[in-house]
Amino acid sequence: LGCPIGEQVGIEGEEVYFQNGHMLWRPDASLIYVLFDPAQAKGWGAFADTFQPSDPERDPNIVEPTPEAGMQLYVQPTGRFGKLWRENAWLRHALGWAVIQHIEGQTTTTVHFHGAVQDFEHGVLFWNGKICFVLRTDDMSWVMY
Repeated sequence: LGCPIGEQVGIEGEEVYFQNGHMLWRPDASLIYVLFDPAQAKGWGAFADTFQPSDPERDPNIVEPTPEAGMQLYVQPTGRFGKLWRENAWLRHALGWAVIQHIEGQTTTTVHFHGAVQDFEHGVLFWNGKICFVLRTDDMSWVMY
């Protein structure tokens, strides 16, 4: 990644898992990182976070898939992630539906975390409190540790 070009910054972020990847919110830079599965060259991108509290949470015209008994539940993402997903048809197709998470007895798509981020000459280290994502800007590949 080369040398650091900024200090490590603590963040209160959010993430959403999708059928074919996931999104990470970087509030300090107003960015949403989109990581596609599997991790590969040209496997991630950064998008401006344009979400406003007055934006709609979801689009009622997008019909969610009907779940089969005992199968994973998939839904339309909401909030800042939902806005990006709804406004970018290519991204929506590539990622698929948001995955329902079961956390502490709650059902949600958005997971909040206390993490950290640091920019480098050739990428970004992004820690969500559990996993460190290494995002390389030379070939747009990513790995996680």
